[in-house]
Amino acid sequence: MAKKRDFFLEELIIDLKAAVSIGDIESIANALEYALEIPEIASNQRLSESDIDNIILPLGSILAVSSVDETLLKALTEDRLTGIRAISGVAQTIRYFEKQNPSMEAVNKAVKDYREEVGLAVTKIIEMYPEQVEKTEDLIMSWRELAKEREWVAAMNVAHLLENLSLREDLLDEVFQINLPQANKSLVNALHKIKVLGKEYPEAQIIRWKNVENVNPWVVEQLTKE
Repeated sequence: MAKKRDFFLEELIIDLKAAVSIGDIESIANALEYALEIPEIASNQRLSESDIDNIILPLGSILAVSSVDETLLKALTEDRLTGIRAISGVAQTIRYFEKQNPSMEAVNKAVKDYREEVGLAVTKIIEMYPEQVEKTEDLIMSWRELAKEREWVAAMNVAHLLENLSLREDLLDEVFQINLPQANKSLVNALHKIKVLGKEYPEAQIIRWKNVENVNPWVVEQLTKE
C-alpha cells in the first residue's frame, strides 16, 4: 500500500509541477486528479500528522507559487475531500506570508474548516515563518473573532508556536482563559515542550499566568509539574 501511495504521489508531484509551470488552471486541475489515487486523500479518513508532513505540505507548497490562479485555490477550499482543502490551505498560508495576495481571511477559511487536520496543516506552515512575528500575531489575534468553540479549538493547534514567538500578553491571557479541554491540553503541551528544549519560563511569568482571570486550575497546576 505504501509503495503504491509513494508511486502515485511521485507522479502527482511531477505532473503538478509541470502544470504549475504552465499556469493553466485546467492542467493543474487535471494533475490533481492523481490525488484520487492516494488512499490517504481519496478515503477522506482522518489525516495523520505524517500524512500532513509527507503529502499535504509538499503538494500545497507547489500550488503556492504565483503562477497558480487564486480562483483555483478558492475553488479547492470547497472540495469534498479534506486532503484537497488542506492542500489549498497550505498554499494560501504560504502566499499570506510571502505577500502573494491572499488575505488573512483566506487563511482563516482553512483554520475554520470542520476537519481539524486542515487547521493543523496551516499551523505547520506558520511555524516555518518564525521571523514574521507581526504577521503571525495579527493572524492569531484574528482568531478571537471566530464565534464557535470548535473554531477556537482548531485555532489552538497553534499553541506550540509559543516555542518560536513572543506573543502579545493580551493574547496569551486569552489563551489561558479558554476553558476547552483540547485547547488547554495543547497549551500545556506547548509549555512543556519549551521546558524540554531548555527554554525555561521565568517564575514571574508563571505567577502572572496564575493570576489571569478565569484561568483553568488544571493549566496552572501543569505549569510547575515536572
